[in-house]
Amino acid sequence: MTNDPTVLLLGSPFANPSREAFLKKLTRVLEEICDTVHVLGANEPYDAGEVHWTELSVPDDKNQLFRYLSLIDCQLQALRFARTISFDFCIVRITPYLIPAAGLRLSCADSGTIVTQRTSNPVNNFISTLTIYASEQLIVESEHVLNEWAGDLTEKTVVGATYVDQSRFEVETPFSNREKVVGYLGLLNERKGIAELMQSIPSVRQSEPDIHFRIGGAGPLSKLVTESASKSDAIDYLGYLPDDELVEFYNSLELFVLPTESEGLPNVALEAMACGTPVLATAVGGLPDLINDGENGFLMEDNRPGTIDVNISRALNSDLQAVSERARDTVREKYTFENAVRRYEQIVS
Repeated sequence: MTNDPTVLLLGSPFANPSREAFLKKLTRVLEEICDTVHVLGANEPYDAGEVHWTELSVPDDKNQLFRYLSLIDCQLQALRFARTISFDFCIVRITPYLIPAAGLRLSCADSGTIVTQRTSNPVNNFISTLTIYASEQLIVESEHVLNEWAGDLTEKTVVGATYVDQSRFEVETPFSNREKVVGYLGLLNERKGIAELMQSIPSVRQSEPDIHFRIGGAGPLSKLVTESASKSDAIDYLGYLPDDELVEFYNSLELFVLPTESEGLPNVALEAMACGTPVLATAVGGLPDLINDGENGFLMEDNRPGTIDVNISRALNSDLQAVSERARDTVREKYTFENAVRRYEQIVS
């Protein structure tokens, strides 16, 4: 292989803002170390001369049978596309892509599958498990992500890296000047624990009467959040927040809460910490690798409303100024663009 490899990246055929954000960050890293990056999928990659995008997308239909049939068809198209491209390494971005992962391994092509968190869909989880065992190599952003999947897979696992654009995400409002506001940002669905967070707010307010909550995002449970905000002057629901409003949002908070049931290594946690905002999260996925409880953030054992309530109060009554500084230092030291480039250079070379 040359010093400047060609990489094929097989992305998801379902368009999604968070997937696109991840893809842009990953392809920006790969563009630094590759001669050419070929991307196949629904989400647009980083715009650079070395990055070539071929769109492969299907409507994100609610009918599950349509989704599964479409996913199978897209996998076959992805495998055919891989046979038309000359590449040194292939990254399978979507974990349920069993057919390409297995096909690449059978053809002895160098490849790796990016492993993300488990979902609430048991069929997807089953297919993803098969993909994990069929893949030649597994790429994770954090070692703890593998804990959500069965079996000892360490021998074929490599740790990639993600990063925060620290020229954007930074402290703009000194922590000592912030009001007592707790926030959440992300998809509003069952897996993210937004319903449990809403249920915890009345009891949090009993012990912390001057606390305020600021919620950003959209999804299936948007109506629930809207109704909760209409009944309480302590909750502001901001709806979907565009990229240019994120830094201001993080800088308006004393605490960011992520009561998710499963997770990889979420951008929102890294971005909040880069802005000096401590994060309280459930100890799932890669979050225990990011957060040391009581040091640079806070971890809770589950996302039951009572657990969220107790841990919000615990966090707010700690030395949050010191936690804020250590959170920012963690991101500055470990989650840089340069570190991500070094990690992926080792993977694809």
